[in-house]
Amino acid sequence: MNFLLLLIGIVLFSIYNTIIKLGNSRCRNNASLILYNCLLCAVAAIIAFAFSDKNYTLSIYTYAAAIIFGILFCITSYLYMKTIQNGQLSLSALIVTFSLIIPLMYSFVFLNERLSYTKAFGIALLIACMLVSSNLSAGDRKASAKWFLLAFMTLLSNGFLSTVSKAHQVITVGAFVGQFVALGYSFAALCSFLLFCYVSRHEKADVRYFFNPVMLLLVFVTSISSFGANYIVTDLAATMDGSVIYPAVQGGALVIVTLCSVLFLNEKMNLRKFTTIGMGIVSVILLNI
Repeated sequence: MNFLLLLIGIVLFSIYNTIIKLGNSRCRNNASLILYNCLLCAVAAIIAFAFSDKNYTLSIYTYAAAIIFGILFCITSYLYMKTIQNGQLSLSALIVTFSLIIPLMYSFVFLNERLSYTKAFGIALLIACMLVSSNLSAGDRKASAKWFLLAFMTLLSNGFLSTVSKAHQVITVGAFVGQFVALGYSFAALCSFLLFCYVSRHEKADVRYFFNPVMLLLVFVTSISSFGANYIVTDLAATMDGSVIYPAVQGGALVIVTLCSVLFLNEKMNLRKFTTIGMGIVSVILLNI
């Protein structure tokens, strides 16, 4: 049963990373991007509340972690949308996958987990892969630099986001998972809405466009895949070895996203890019064994 859930989690993460690109391409400016993010967080929150325990007499750590999670998720989603707007989906997903290094460092420093030779080699391979990736974005030098900066900022934000989730699980001993996810998405939707109100004073988003059936479908699919993937991985973390979950989810999703970007988004790939993505997958696996 756990293996089946893991496969579903991989597929859901892949769907999220691919579909968000399609929705992103339909947003005409920053205000539209932020509104898209707000809607997907709001829908994910509604779904999360529907599936979570209705008891909200929670630990103060859960509320605090949910607020931080919401802020970071808002930032991470927006940065990721800007990243894939300025570069290829496959390479962007590769860089963001390396955010794994931040919760790993948290585990080494604060949870006294052992840094093995394989993890050390994985970190070295990861750094080498990032250096190669910084020169692979299509376009001129300025566009490449902008893409890599956005991707690196997304990496940092997503890494801290994962660390908050991990720290919450450690402090609460795996309790309140459903409520934490529901509250986290709620705060993310609130942050996105406040940011939208601020940005829309200078840029106007065509709100009516989001009532287009295609856009509504993209928002719903992105929301349910985001919630489902995060909930499954968080739930499995209490029953499965991390050395199985994280390389399977991150490496598996990266392979599927790469294939989707080539087959459905017409991204051009060459041997150098495939080799770089292969290096990234290997580094992810090494970091988790």
